[in-house]
Amino acid sequence: MDALLSTGAIPAAATSYDIGYSVKMESDTPENLTRTPSSASNQKTWTWSGWVKVTEPSHDLGTMWAGGTGSGDGSINFRIDNGQLTVNTASTELRGTTARFRDPAAWYHFVLVMDTTQSTANDRVKIYVNGTQLTDFSGLNNPSQNADMGVNSAQLHAIGRRSNSNDRFFSGYMADVNFVDGSAKQPTDFGRTDDNGVWVPKAYAGSHGTNGFFLDFADAGDLGDDESGNGNDFTENNLSSIDQATDTPTNNFCTMNHNARTNGNIRTQEGGTFVTTDGGSGWCSMLGTMAVGAGKWYWEAKVWDNSDALTVYVGIAATNDPYVPHSQGGYYLGNVETTGSMGWYLSDGSNKNQAGS
Repeated sequence: MDALLSTGAIPAAATSYDIGYSVKMESDTPENLTRTPSSASNQKTWTWSGWVKVTEPSHDLGTMWAGGTGSGDGSINFRIDNGQLTVNTASTELRGTTARFRDPAAWYHFVLVMDTTQSTANDRVKIYVNGTQLTDFSGLNNPSQNADMGVNSAQLHAIGRRSNSNDRFFSGYMADVNFVDGSAKQPTDFGRTDDNGVWVPKAYAGSHGTNGFFLDFADAGDLGDDESGNGNDFTENNLSSIDQATDTPTNNFCTMNHNARTNGNIRTQEGGTFVTTDGGSGWCSMLGTMAVGAGKWYWEAKVWDNSDALTVYVGIAATNDPYVPHSQGGYYLGNVETTGSMGWYLSDGSNKNQAGS
């Protein structure tokens, strides 16, 4: 099944805590953040919390958080594969949640809690999404009691890639990332349910512990800056100021919808703000993540490279139109067959409406 979350922005009145910025990561570049603690701390108990928007849901092995470079339980990897959440080490694994989180319009709140001191095996690793604990996995192998895991070792830790190998990169946005060293926290420490039943952000008010950190991505020139007061800054790898975004859980932007495309010839990059083709032949198209029904609207589009002289249309489409997204030759935005649509034609700058003119 697909997990659902309101795809619109959380209304400003719904939360007293506004998240101003996020970081936009692209797996093709690849972009990520890394840090190696100067000394080890609590390797049994910790909590990672982050708001995540996955703009390429079919992307494999997108790592959100990882720590440690050793063998066995010496490294741990929290990733999303085709919408399924997985936590694994060489010997510990919560594989593949049966619920899938692949709505490219949604901001999900993910919380990963590790506490190997627990006597009950299933209490040693917990995953929460939007305040609800996930318990149904396609594979389950919990760590042994009191095991020291790779996170909080004096080894490489990473956001957006694996820590024990420079691969499995993440594509999408992250915002309001907290890591609490030495404490097993609850989702309610980072979020709450508002009066409309929507899970919304809440400012974390507790201590972060020795190797803990808080990344708010508010400094475009230093996206790895730790705001917890600990000074546990991360190094930016292939990231720059242009990767700071204002698309956040409290200001959700419309992007291109990887799930609403005609075929594999077209895909999104750069947080759903960039659409590219693989050069294959035939018509292809993609819709945005948000629909409009009334009022006035504004958006911008920039042609980055059209060296292949492609026929490009940008515009608005009726989603009940059987030809949109279209995969058959001749059915473009503004064509007579695409009822209710209007498009701008790149080649001559003309507008096209449903009458074909």
